[in-house]
Amino acid sequence: QVDQLLLINAPGNFRPRKEKNFEDRLSTIVKSRPEKVVTNSPDQWRRYFSKVEKLELTRFHGVYIPGKVYYSKTSPFAAICYAVKLGAKDIILWGVDMVNHHRYRKGTKDGDFEVAEIMRLVRLLDERGVRVWRGNNDSVLNIPVWKNSAQ
Repeated sequence: QVDQLLLINAPGNFRPRKEKNFEDRLSTIVKSRPEKVVTNSPDQWRRYFSKVEKLELTRFHGVYIPGKVYYSKTSPFAAICYAVKLGAKDIILWGVDMVNHHRYRKGTKDGDFEVAEIMRLVRLLDERGVRVWRGNNDSVLNIPVWKNSAQ
């Protein structure tokens, strides 16, 4: 198994933002020194890493075809699909805020859409024996993500 880092966003998305008190996420990413970086924007990451592999992403339209890595509006969506492509049967979404993050905000057009897309994907994967779980603080929830998401 190769030590890989999946990067969906461009490097500029990881720069510190003082107004939100973020740590220097780009520096943390670069210091991780993975054996291989997999990304949909390889040209932008080659200045930081020597082994960069292009990831082809396909827009999700409610149908899951094994081997494809789909995208929606959030990086966890593509990460789930990439993990399945690598053979994962149990996927833990650790640090994914599906309650307070603006992309998942309940009652908004974008939030309701993204939660519905992830739930549709997770149900399709469940039919194939793949379970997606939400990490919660220091423990792992015992129920699949779609039964506990955005409540």
